[in-house]
Amino acid sequence: MSPSLHLARPKPIGLALDRYYDEVGTLFRMWDRHRQDAGNLEPGARSAAVDARLTAQDRESLVILGDPTTVPIALPPDTP
Repeated sequence: MSPSLHLARPKPIGLALDRYYDEVGTLFRMWDRHRQDAGNLEPGARSAAVDARLTAQDRESLVILGDPTTVPIALPPDTP
């Protein structure tokens, strides 16, 4: 068992996905390159540009539910 599982102040779960988020910049660069290629009418470039942009936006907007470092939602007070 990993000793890091029982830290007094555990790291945010989002850090486990660093590499996942790091690829967003690469995907946006790919999108830009394919977009330029599509402007030059290269076959398949438009489809590749759409794929790269949608993948980048999808990764960029990922929300991790249950991450203890997020702000909790305020619940209404109990009423008797």
